[in-house]
Amino acid sequence: MFFAPMGYKFMRDPEKNKLKKRSIDNKYRYHPVDINKYPLSEFKDDCLSTETYHAKQMNLFKKINLIYVCLIIKNKRKFPMAVRFHESMHRTIWAWIRAYCDTAEHDGPHDPKTPAGVLKVICSKIPYQNDTRWWVSQELPDHYVISGGEIKDMIGSFSENVCTVGEYLHTSGLQQKLHWLGLKNVLQHYIYDINSYMTKVNSLGYNYTQLNQYFDLNLSESMLRVIGPTQMAEHLLWSRYLTGVCVFIPNLEKDGPPFREYLFSRGDDFYWGTKISFELFSEGENPDLSAFTSTRIADFAGVDNA
Repeated sequence: MFFAPMGYKFMRDPEKNKLKKRSIDNKYRYHPVDINKYPLSEFKDDCLSTETYHAKQMNLFKKINLIYVCLIIKNKRKFPMAVRFHESMHRTIWAWIRAYCDTAEHDGPHDPKTPAGVLKVICSKIPYQNDTRWWVSQELPDHYVISGGEIKDMIGSFSENVCTVGEYLHTSGLQQKLHWLGLKNVLQHYIYDINSYMTKVNSLGYNYTQLNQYFDLNLSESMLRVIGPTQMAEHLLWSRYLTGVCVFIPNLEKDGPPFREYLFSRGDDFYWGTKISFELFSEGENPDLSAFTSTRIADFAGVDNA
């Protein structure tokens, strides 16, 4: 346990520069470093007691990531802001979905067979209410995607995987605590994106060879001759959400090419975390603004396997 005293950071009101004469009634503005305000509110569940002494707040914490807390207290304004949804959480979700779909033991009559089917089953397992019967741990006041927040009767090891990563991202200061209902909204967003994306892909009327060329799937010619529609759709989705060096963004305008492209910079593969944070949590900027109009053309037919 340790005590953390937090006072106030005073800032000079810039409006004073416009005054012809000094006014003592124009008070300084202040920014409180407070356990009820972000980012310190992230540790509110670990705060055992809070006392106020004049302009200072005294908080008693149990054992948590002390370095992260101390850095927040020392210089709140310069400390990196934890995002609402991190790219690592996106990759964890989709790596798990791919592993599940590639495992033969999930070929039972009631097992989901497609990425969208897996997402729908996971969503059905996330409750809308905080009923303690749903959760592994019944000691938490609320249910977040962190260690101890696992859901009972979840498909495979999905719950354990995302909670492990969620705990790491939270304690590392990279992602705010993600509520299970927030994650459910993310998964539903993926389902919508899959449907709209595949509708646009199918509207191209390309055969497998053309799809392989246009979307850089890197599938061998022998594989193209034996896979079916379900396998081709999976390869398109793995490339979109996991392995591709470019994200193809459907062009909603009637004129122009069918897609715009978002290319990853060297060493920077962030797109989906930023996009979801923007679209679902109103945080940051829309990465699609950096996309450019695609000039790709699938100009040969190759094998006839459409």
